[in-house]
Amino acid sequence: MRSSNLPHLLAALIIALAGLTACSEPDGPADTPDATDEDTDINDVGPDADAGPQSCEFQSECAPGTYCDTEAGECVPAPECGRRDQWASCVNAFAEIAPDLARRTSCIESTCVVHCALDSHCPAGNVCTDNGNCLPFTGELTGEHPGGDTPAPLQAGVANVLMKFPIGLSMGGYGSRAAFNAGRYAESLRPSRGQMHGLYARGLALDDGTRQLVLLRAPIIFPSGALHEAVARRLQEETGRDWRSSLVLSGTHTHSGPGRHWHLPAGEEAPIPLGTLGTDEFHQEAFDWLTDSFTEAALAALDDLAPARMGWDVVESFDVDDVISSDRWGATPAFDDNRVLMLRVDDLDGNPRGVLVSFGSHGTHNSGDYMTGDALAGVERGLEKALGQHYDRHVPVMYFNQNGGTMSPRGDRYGHRGPQIFERIGEHFAERVIEPLTQMETTTEWSFNGHTQRFSIQVDDLGYEPGEFAMENSPTHEGEFYHGAFQCDLPEDDDPSTHAEPGEFGCMGIHQIAFHRPVTLFGKSQVTALQLNDLTIVTMPGELAMELGWDIQRALRDAWGIDPFNSFTWGYAQDHLLYLSPTNVRGERPPFPGHSLVGDLDDYPDFTFSFLQGGYEAQMGTWGYKFGDYLVDRAVEAVGIMRGEDVTVSVPVPLPDEFAPTGQPNFPMDPSDPDDVGRIIDQPPAQVERRQPIDITWRGGDPGAEMFQAPRIALERADGEGGFEPVLLPSRAPYDNRESVFMTRIRQGEDDAWEWGAYWEETKDFPLGTYRFLIEGHYLNADSGERTPYSATTNTFEIVPSTAMTIDQIEVLSPTTFSARLAYPAAGEVLTSGPAGDRAKLIGSFRMHHPEVAAGLPIPVMADTEFNTFTGEVRQGESALNFTEVTVSTELETVEGRSNVPVTRVIVTLDGALSEGEADFDLQLTDTLSNNGELLTTLSVDLP
Repeated sequence: MRSSNLPHLLAALIIALAGLTACSEPDGPADTPDATDEDTDINDVGPDADAGPQSCEFQSECAPGTYCDTEAGECVPAPECGRRDQWASCVNAFAEIAPDLARRTSCIESTCVVHCALDSHCPAGNVCTDNGNCLPFTGELTGEHPGGDTPAPLQAGVANVLMKFPIGLSMGGYGSRAAFNAGRYAESLRPSRGQMHGLYARGLALDDGTRQLVLLRAPIIFPSGALHEAVARRLQEETGRDWRSSLVLSGTHTHSGPGRHWHLPAGEEAPIPLGTLGTDEFHQEAFDWLTDSFTEAALAALDDLAPARMGWDVVESFDVDDVISSDRWGATPAFDDNRVLMLRVDDLDGNPRGVLVSFGSHGTHNSGDYMTGDALAGVERGLEKALGQHYDRHVPVMYFNQNGGTMSPRGDRYGHRGPQIFERIGEHFAERVIEPLTQMETTTEWSFNGHTQRFSIQVDDLGYEPGEFAMENSPTHEGEFYHGAFQCDLPEDDDPSTHAEPGEFGCMGIHQIAFHRPVTLFGKSQVTALQLNDLTIVTMPGELAMELGWDIQRALRDAWGIDPFNSFTWGYAQDHLLYLSPTNVRGERPPFPGHSLVGDLDDYPDFTFSFLQGGYEAQMGTWGYKFGDYLVDRAVEAVGIMRGEDVTVSVPVPLPDEFAPTGQPNFPMDPSDPDDVGRIIDQPPAQVERRQPIDITWRGGDPGAEMFQAPRIALERADGEGGFEPVLLPSRAPYDNRESVFMTRIRQGEDDAWEWGAYWEETKDFPLGTYRFLIEGHYLNADSGERTPYSATTNTFEIVPSTAMTIDQIEVLSPTTFSARLAYPAAGEVLTSGPAGDRAKLIGSFRMHHPEVAAGLPIPVMADTEFNTFTGEVRQGESALNFTEVTVSTELETVEGRSNVPVTRVIVTLDGALSEGEADFDLQLTDTLSNNGELLTTLSVDLP
C-alpha cells in the first residue's frame, strides 16, 4: 500500500462544505430535526443498575454505556471516548478487546457503541438498519406470489400517473446545485423553480393466469431498496400477496427529478450535509410522496388488466453513429452494444396500449432549476408522437435504463441546446424504431416468472486479500475499507497496458461519512430476475457499466445456457449502490452485430475493461474492483433460483430494507385569498404570431396545495359554435403543460402571494385560429382548511402567420442577377433571465424549429417544401427593375464554424441591368404556410 493525501483533501472539503452553512440567504424555512430530539442511536432500554450483569447474546440487548461480551454472555462496561469524530479510539480499544467488534464501533455521547452490520447481529425478528441499529422488522414475508392457479391467455394493464410532489422540491442529481436553506422543500440543494413538463410514474402489469408482474418506472435519479420494500408492502396490503419478487422499480436516471428520498446519514450521524453530494437530505414526506406515486401507478396498472397481446424485440445496431447516446468511459476502449429492447402491449384488436423501451443512457443535459425527465423523456415523447401519428391514439411509452453507467445522452449533433435537444433526440429515436415496433408480432400466450435475491455486502465476501481494499494510515481496523469506499484516487487511464494496482491508491472510506457506523445503504442490496417467455431480464442496483452488463449476460449463458440475444440487463433498478464497474472482463467479443468493440476482449491486456482503469465511473464505485464479479455471481444465483436450478447461495440473505420513520413534521402549506386565486396577471396579446413566445402569469395556490406538481394550463380552440374545445398534440395527448409544450414556473409576488407562469411558443406550421388558455389548480382555503379547486380562462387570442421571415446576405452577382438568403428567425437557446423575485423567468426558444440547424442559427425556408414566393423590385435612380426569374435552392454550407448546415438562397434575374452606386431593394417573401417577411434596404452596388 502507499499513503495518500486524499484524506487530508477530504478533511478540507468537509470544513469548506460545513462553512457554507453560514453563508446562504434563506428564501424560506429550513427543514431541520428538532434540536430537542434525543439521540436514538443507543438502546435506552436496559436492566436496573442494581440487578447485576445483564445476560446478552446481541449488542442491542445491552444498556447504554455497555456492550455485549459474547464470550461471557453478559453486558459489560464499554470503553469511553470523546466526540463522535473521535471514533478511532473505539476502534483501537476493541481491537484489543474483541477485534470482530472493532469494525462496527462508533463514539456516541462519549461512549463506544457497537453496531450491527448484518441481520445476524440482531435478535430474531429484527433487521439491521438505520446505520447500525437493530429494529423490529415489521413486514410480512409470505412468499405467496401474486397470481392465480390456472394458466390463461395474457392480460395486461398500463398506467400513467402524475407523480406526487410540489414544485420547489429539490432535484436529485447534481452537487452543483448545492445551497442551504434556500426554500421550504429544500435543505442542502437549490429548490426547483419550475418544470418543463409533467413527471409521470408509468407502469405495466402482466398476468399469465398464475403469475403477475408489475414493472414501474419514474423520472427520478434512482430508486432505493427501502422504496421497493415500501411499495411492495403497500401492494401486499391491497392484494394480500407478497410482491417482492414480482415488482420492479426503475429510475430513468434523470438528474432533474424529485429528490430527498434516499436514506443518507444525516444530522449528528454525518460530518457534513451529505445531501450536497446531489440528492439533498432525506425527508420522510418526500419519500412518502414517491412511495404513493409508485404505488398508485402499480394499482392503476392492475386495475387496467384486460385481455391483451404482447411482443418483444431487440433492434440491433440502432445507434452505431452515436446520435442518441455514446460511450463516455474514456478509460476503456469503446464498448457500446447499440441495442434497444422493445415490448409492445396491444388490445386483442391489435391497437397498442403501451410500449416499453430500454437502452443505456444518462439524463444529464439539464442542470438548471426546471424539473424534467431530460433526454429520456425526450425519447418517450418522441416515440409517443410517432405512435400517435401512426395509430391516431395516445400510447404511453416507458423508458427503462439499461447499461447507462458508461453512456452519455447525445441529441446535440446538430447544435441544439436545452430542451431542443430532448425534442431532437426523441425524433432520432422514433425514426430508428418505429418500423420494427409497428411490425412487431404479438401473442396472447405468455408465461412469467420472477425472483428477487437479496444479499449482504461484506468485505470478507468479496475475496480481497489483506491490503487490497485498504489504505495506509487509515484509522479503521487494520486500515481496511470494510464499510466500502468511493472517490478513489483513480484518474482516467486510457492506456490498456497499464492500470492501478489494488491497495496502492487512496479512497474515501464509507466510514468517513457516518463516523465509522455501518451505512445501511451500502451494506446490502438486491437484484431481480425476470422471465417473460424466452426473454430473461436481470436488474442491477446502480449505474451499470456496459462492460459489466455483458459480463452478466455471458455468465448467464455459461451457467444456464441463456442465449445473450434473449437476455437483457436493467440498471438503476430495485436499489442503488452508485457506479457498478467490471472486475476484469475477458473472453470473446460480444456477439451483437452493432457492438463497438474492436476485436475480442482477450486481444487486450488484463484489466483493460476494469474498475482499475479509473475515471469517474470507477471513482464513484463503492466496493472496489472485485465488486463487479460479486454482482455477476448474484445475478447468476437469482436467475438460477428463478429457473428452479440447484443453487447454493454463498452470502447471507438479509431482510428487506426498512428504515424507522424519522418523525420529521410534514411541510407547511399557506392559505390563499379565494378572491385572488385564478386572477390573470399577464394576458396573451390579442394576436400571437407563430413562433412568437409569450408569458402567461396568474395568481395561484401555495405549491403544496397546487400539488400534484404545478397547476394545469391547457390550450383550447374556438369550435365555431361559440364554445371552445381541447386541443390535442400529434401524440394525441392533451395539449397542456403535462407535455413538453409549456415551461411552467413559480414565483412569489411583492405581497408574498404565490404566482405561477407559463412560457409558451409554437412552430411555424401551427394551425391558425382563435384560442385561449384554460387554467385549473388548487389553493388552501383558510376557512375550511381544505384544498379547494379553482379555474380561470385567459382572454382569447388569434394565432396568425409569422411576419418575421428574414431576407439577408444580398449579393450582386452580375449586372442582372443578385442572390439572397431566405430564412426564419434563429431559435436561440432558452435561458433564465428573471429578476430576484422571478428567477426562473425565461427568454429564448425551448422548442426545436429545425432538426438540422443549431440554436442561434437562421432556419432555412426549405426550397422544396416550404418556399412559396419571392417578389419585389430593385430601384436605382428613376429605374425600377423587376424580377424575370427566381431560382431557389437549399444547400449545405459552413455557418459560423459549423459545417453541413442547410441554407436556402435565392438567385433573382432582373429585367434590366444594375449600375454601380446605391440601389434600393424592396423584397417580399412568403412560404406555403402563409408566413411572410420583407426587407427594404439600400445597398451600394459594386459590380464584379
